[in-house]
Amino acid sequence: MALPTQVSEHVLLVEGNDDKQVITHLCNQVSLSVDFEIENKEGLESLLASIRSEILASGRKTVGIIVDTNDNPDGRWKSIIARLQHADIKAPTHPATTGIESPPPPRLTMLGDKIFSTE
Repeated sequence: MALPTQVSEHVLLVEGNDDKQVITHLCNQVSLSVDFEIENKEGLESLLASIRSEILASGRKTVGIIVDTNDNPDGRWKSIIARLQHADIKAPTHPATTGIESPPPPRLTMLGDKIFSTE
C-alpha cells in the first residue's frame, strides 16, 4: 500500500465507497463544511490494518473510524480496540454512546465511539 504524499490533519476512515458517499451526502444535507478527508479503505481488513499508521501519521490531529456493525457489533469493536492497543492507545472494552475521553499520552486526547483525536 502506497503512503499518501501529504497527510490531512483530519481523516475519516471508511470501509468502502458506499460509506464515503453516505457521509458526503449527509454532510451536504445538513450543510456541514467538510474540513476532513474521507478515506475509502476498500474493505474492513484494509481499514483495520491502517489504524495504527493513520493515528501515528505526522501532522495528524483527528482520526475517525466508521465500520459496519450489522453482523457483529462486539466483534467489530474488539477488532478496532485491538488495533488501538497496538498503537499504545488505551480504549474501553465497550463503546459508550456519550463518548470516551482518554488522557493525552501518547497523542490521544479524546476517544469517541468513532472519533479519535491526536491533537
